[in-house]
Amino acid sequence: MITIIPYSINRKETWDAFVESSKNGTFLLKRNFMDYHSDRFFDCSLLVYAGISPDGEFKESGLTTKDLVAVFPANWDKENQTVYSHQGLTYGGLLVLPEVTQKEVLDMMQAILQYYRDYMQAVRLVYKPIPYIYSSVPSGEELYALFRAGARLTRRLVSTCVSMRNPMKMATLRMRQARKAVDHGFYIDRIIEGDIETLREYWTLLEGVLEKYHNARPTHTLQEMALLMSQFPKNIRLYIVRHEKRIVAGVVVFECRKVAHVQYIASGEEGRTYGALDLLFRHLINERYKQYDYVDFGTSNEDGGRYLNEGLIHQKEGFGGRAVCYDT
Repeated sequence: MITIIPYSINRKETWDAFVESSKNGTFLLKRNFMDYHSDRFFDCSLLVYAGISPDGEFKESGLTTKDLVAVFPANWDKENQTVYSHQGLTYGGLLVLPEVTQKEVLDMMQAILQYYRDYMQAVRLVYKPIPYIYSSVPSGEELYALFRAGARLTRRLVSTCVSMRNPMKMATLRMRQARKAVDHGFYIDRIIEGDIETLREYWTLLEGVLEKYHNARPTHTLQEMALLMSQFPKNIRLYIVRHEKRIVAGVVVFECRKVAHVQYIASGEEGRTYGALDLLFRHLINERYKQYDYVDFGTSNEDGGRYLNEGLIHQKEGFGGRAVCYDT
C-alpha cells in the first residue's frame, strides 16, 4: 500500500537525501535548485511512502524515511487546473529507489494521479520524464506507467550526446578548427569558486551572443547563476577560452552524476573565426570528462520539436554525438 505526503520545507533534508539515493535523481531535483525561483511556481511536490495510514487517508501516520520509496517534483497551475512535473526544470518525473519494481511504479502513478484529482481537482498532468542517460540502472518503469495511464506524447526534443564508453571519432573539420585555435594562441581556463567577476564577464558575452543570433536571453540571470554555483560548487562549472586574457568563448557544464550537460554555449566573433568552441569541446570530451558516461550537448529544436535546427545539430554531431530524446 502507498501513502502520499505533500512536500513542505521541514522535509527538505529528507527530500535531498532521497534524491542522492535514487536511481535517477540529479542535483537539479534537489530543493535548493528547485526553489531558487519558488516565487514563480506554486509547488505541489509529493513524497511517496510504502505503507498506508490506518484510516486509509493520504496523510502521514508514523511513517519514517525507511518507508520513503519515491519523490515527485511538481508545480500547480490553478488557472488551468494542471499539475506540471516540472515547469521550472528541464525534466521532472518520478524519482525512485533502484530496487523499486514495475508493479510498484504502476501503483505509485495511480496513487499520485488520484491524489491530484482528489485534493487539487486537477484535470491534467504534464510530465517530463528524466532521460535514461541520467539513471544509474534501467529506468523505463515510469514510461510504461504513463502508457497505462493513457498519456500521449505532446513534445519531443532531440539532444545530442557523446557516449564516452563508446565514443565516435570527431569530424575532421572539428579537429582542424581546434588546432587553429591553438595556433592562434587560445587557451582554456576554468573559473574558481566565487569568481563573480569572471562569471559577470562571461555572462556579458553570453547575453550579447544570444541577443544577436537568437533574439533571446539566458534562462538564468547572472545573479541566479552566481547563487546556484555557490550552492552547487561540485556540480556547476564554467569553462572559458581566453586569448590574451580576454574571454572569447565558454560553456556552463552541469555535472549530473556521470553525465556532463553542456549549456549556455557562447562564442564571440574572434572565437567563431578561430575555432574556440572546437578547442574547448575537444578538451571536455578527450580530457575533462573522459571518465563520464555521457557528454550531453543539449537540444536543437524549436516549436516543441517540430523544427530541427539542422546546422546546430550537425555541429554537435561533429563531436561524435548522437540523439537522445527529451519528451513531454
